[in-house]
Amino acid sequence: MEIMKANDPGNDSLFVVNWGGLFDFYVRHENGDQSPFLNYIPPFPSLDHNGHRWAFFQEDDTAFIANRLVNDTLRMSYLIDNIAFFFDDGVPYFSSSFREYGIKQ
Repeated sequence: MEIMKANDPGNDSLFVVNWGGLFDFYVRHENGDQSPFLNYIPPFPSLDHNGHRWAFFQEDDTAFIANRLVNDTLRMSYLIDNIAFFFDDGVPYFSSSFREYGIKQ
């Protein structure tokens, strides 16, 4: 996974490449917003690198301090599920919760 930061007038964006080995996505963050929360809302359905469709949800996890940028560490907590698409996409059913770190190096 690679995380890149881009600055636009009024917005900062994080571009996360190859998240979970499957997805690329943007997280927009207003310049004046000093909170560490990342409110990413993936499209429905989200397409992975293979063109398969997924329902992709962020999950709150208080103990993990999820979905926040804390110093140089991005803590992510999410659920992916393909129950609505697995038959038509010809792939096995999959649903799982994940907790991941992205650390600036």
